[in-house]
Order: sequence, then structure tokens, then C-alpha cells
Amino acid sequence: MRRFSDWQYDETKNAEQRDKIAQLQQYSELINSDSPNLIILGRTGTGKTMLANAIAVNLYLEKEQSLPSEFDSYNQQDFYNHTCELITSFNIGSEARACWGNSQKSEDDYLQNLAANELLIIDDLGAGDRHAKDRERIAQIIISRHEKAPTVITTNMDIADLHEFLGDRAWDRLRENLLVMVCDWDSYRAKNAIIQLVGSAK
Repeated sequence: MRRFSDWQYDETKNAEQRDKIAQLQQYSELINSDSPNLIILGRTGTGKTMLANAIAVNLYLEKEQSLPSEFDSYNQQDFYNHTCELITSFNIGSEARACWGNSQKSEDDYLQNLAANELLIIDDLGAGDRHAKDRERIAQIIISRHEKAPTVITTNMDIADLHEFLGDRAWDRLRENLLVMVCDWDSYRAKNAIIQLVGSAK
């Protein structure tokens, strides 16, 4: 599990990052039904998923004061007693399709349960979810949460592409009460990458 205190500040963006992360931490401590939606934009490797996890952890700590030993804020279904869920956009589609032919749980039931969370974090929007039906599901979730609960989205897309992805109805509702954070620094993974050639001729 990753917290805001685990963030490694970029020397060239130190002051900017400290200001942005302080705002995210405050956001996570004050989440309620009137909180704004949040979009975290940035290139791959800039820490968007880590920040999303930190928001989820912080919300849990605000509610429960301590983390359960089995806590896993990524790809875990139905944690926090529906207080919060963090799931990739791709996995929303996978979970929805898994309901097809299931007599116990329909796709609509799954989407309604997902939308009912106090905070829903949709990670990596636009990665592996470009089918029209995938877009419709995400739009449906956002529309159903409008004026009920905040939604956090992380994505590599810019605002124009995000608007196109979601469609006018969902985007109009999302932006009515919206914060946007841009991770405009270099990829941490790229800076720390170790690339070795295997089997090169001597």
C-alpha cells in the first residue's frame, strides 16, 4: 500500500509537487458527498496510480484510524464496506462481462454496486477500454454518481480526449464540480530503468 508520505519528490519539480500533493492529501481528508470530482492527468510512469492509492488509503485512515492487515487498495472488490473502491477502467469491463450469464449477479447489479461507493477511483481510463460498450459503462457510472458522490479518474488522456471518450452527457456532469491535477514531470520508471542486453555477441 502506498501513502502520500512514500512519494519521492522530483528535484526539478519539488515545490510544485509538494503543493499539488498537499492539495490531494487535503482532498482525501475531507471527502464527502459534496466533494468535487478529481482528474489526475499525466504521462505513463508519473505516479498517477500511486497518488490514487494514497487517496484511498488516506480516506480509509480518516474513517477507521488503522488499516486491516489484508488491505489491498488495488483490484480488490468490495472493500471499505463500499466506502471506497479503486479499480482500473479495463477491469470494470472485465468484471461486467463476467456477469453475463450469471443468474446471481447481473451486469446492471455490478455497475450499480460500483457506482454506490462513497468514493470511486477509476484508474488508467483509456487503457484497454476503447470499445464503445466500455465507454458506455464508464459514462453510465459517472452519470449515476452525479450530485451523489465524487469520482476520481487517472488517465494519460488530455481534457479534450477525455471529453470525447466520455461523451457530452457524462463529461458535462463530471465537469460541473471538478478538480484537475496535471502530473507534468518525467516518468519515475524511465529515470530508474535498468536496461541490459542479453546474449549480445562479444
